[in-house]
Amino acid sequence: MFSAFKIIRPLNTVFTFSIVSGFCFLINPHLHFYVIIITGLCAGLSAAAGNIINDIVDVKIDAINKPNRVLPSGKMSIRGAFTLYYLLVSTSIFLSLQISIISFCIVLTANLMLMLYSLRFKGIPGIKNITIAFLAAMIFIYAGTVAGNLKLSIFPAIFAFLSTLLREIIKDIEDITGDADAGLLTFPIRFGEFFTLIVIRTTSALLIVSCCLAYYTDSLSIYFFLMVMLFVSPLIVSLNKKVLQNESDFKTKGISKLAKLIMVLGFVSILLGLC
Repeated sequence: MFSAFKIIRPLNTVFTFSIVSGFCFLINPHLHFYVIIITGLCAGLSAAAGNIINDIVDVKIDAINKPNRVLPSGKMSIRGAFTLYYLLVSTSIFLSLQISIISFCIVLTANLMLMLYSLRFKGIPGIKNITIAFLAAMIFIYAGTVAGNLKLSIFPAIFAFLSTLLREIIKDIEDITGDADAGLLTFPIRFGEFFTLIVIRTTSALLIVSCCLAYYTDSLSIYFFLMVMLFVSPLIVSLNKKVLQNESDFKTKGISKLAKLIMVLGFVSILLGLC
């Protein structure tokens, strides 16, 4: 039971549920509570299913990079993981039908993209990273569509795309040894250190610029601007300094956690900015 709980990445699952539910409520407080919860569950369960299928496909690579994970450590069988995956996907799709046909189409598309990512796109440098970033952006597009205010979801989707793209590239750097041994062509392996660092710096700059534009175009309130200026932007600058310090050997342990913290604080800033 604990292994099933661990393989879905409970913190990520709960975070996805909370962000989608909170976003729905803030942009449309009159939305029925049932719809808000179901929308969050669809997103959370889809994210959990995506984590499982990714671990199934990556079991050999994780045996090198992360041997303590559920599947490479033998705490759960591949068959058991597949069963849990199908259960979560089926539940998310069924629940989406309780909201609307559009909700069903978005959730179905998200689950298909997560599956294709693990089975096909994972081996294509750049496409892999962009797919995951696009799926993160879809979270806000989905919530905005259900809540009936797609306009307010545009900037959050842009932030989600850029911050996720940044983290995914840094994670590729962190896993470069295991990926190279497995014969995978990830972004840093395919395009090299110099170009990868350019992409990291460019994406970081675009993140800061987009945050400023979101405030100055009156998309979000002063609370968002304060959070970004006091916490998010300094962390983005700190991340780039750390990457620069490790430029010669790409020792990025801890940097991917910093990138994840930027994502989390950014999403919290967005929710505060809607208040």
